[in-house]
Amino acid sequence: MQSPTIIFLVIALILVLALFFIRDKRGMSIALVSDSAGNEAILTKATMRHEKMLFLIDTAYAGAPVLSTSYLSYIESRRGMRTKYSHDLQTKYRLVVDASTTNDDSPDARMTQSSTNALASFIARTGCRMYTSGCTMRLMGIGETTESQSDLLLCPDVRFGIHGGLLNTSASEVFVTNPLPSSVHILTMDFMMHRSPCVLMPARGQFIWNVDDARMHSSFVFLHPTFVGGAIRIPMLIGGTELNIVIDTGASAPLSIARDTHITTCRPMSTPLRATQVGVNGEQVCSDALFTNVQIGSLNMGEIQVFFNSHPIQGADGYAGMGLLRALDIWFASHEVGFRYSGLQTRTSAVLTEGKCKNTTLPQCSVRNDANTTREQHF
Repeated sequence: MQSPTIIFLVIALILVLALFFIRDKRGMSIALVSDSAGNEAILTKATMRHEKMLFLIDTAYAGAPVLSTSYLSYIESRRGMRTKYSHDLQTKYRLVVDASTTNDDSPDARMTQSSTNALASFIARTGCRMYTSGCTMRLMGIGETTESQSDLLLCPDVRFGIHGGLLNTSASEVFVTNPLPSSVHILTMDFMMHRSPCVLMPARGQFIWNVDDARMHSSFVFLHPTFVGGAIRIPMLIGGTELNIVIDTGASAPLSIARDTHITTCRPMSTPLRATQVGVNGEQVCSDALFTNVQIGSLNMGEIQVFFNSHPIQGADGYAGMGLLRALDIWFASHEVGFRYSGLQTRTSAVLTEGKCKNTTLPQCSVRNDANTTREQHF
């Protein structure tokens, strides 16, 4: 008969190995959250030393993960308050977004004194080390591209919450800083590519890294991607026309396409409606709304709300945001990108006002009323 000590050690070893494989294969927990206007984003929680952090997953943002100095300023302003900080992601996100809209940071003005102090306090708490020379960031937005100077930091390992434990990224992580009004920190496409293949599953609340699962792979419809400004671009059939669309989880609208794009079938709004979209560089773009059928590979997404932007879109015909992407699980790799239905429905934007954008001409497309306007559900 084996001694209780040996049995205990064997059980402990099994548990350690199980936790190791769970960490490698299950990845981080994510959550769909929205601001007060209903614009959705994908967030995850993380810890650096004892510093609690919030990250937005933005697949159209390239480069190293970004520390938002606007968010750091907000955190610093709350330090020492007696009111308990909510642990609910939804509440946290809305508090940050609402507070950041009045923050003194802006894309056009670099670090203010408050954000400089907040960054210094963050470095002291976490043990990050600032490089003696920063870097130049090139940000491709929805209406313009800007360049700005950013600090470059080498920080201790970041731990992301998973179901039942913590997931380490690596022994250390490189970050850049940027004032990002109305935004928490950002995990970028390059962060994802360094851990690919990875799978984003919004309905299940999971983001899996280093996937090696043939059965899961076979459940996706794959397309060949190209990269533009560090973001993934794929072909989509939109209103009967094949267009090159960027996958942008940092955008909230279902689908936005450039003003000079031509489609053949669509359904106009009974009353003209428009929206004002704000890009990462602070640019404002007026967009007219209508509906059209969208297909991604063999996946029929049905009739989707589309914004026709008053500006051209650099490097692509348009970009797909969370209104559409919430309905999909997405497999990311450097040589392929895959899609399958997530189980969630697509959503239309609630941030619309009556009227048309100035100096724009909507496409003269025929009204489409057939079976293809109804999304095929395959969960």
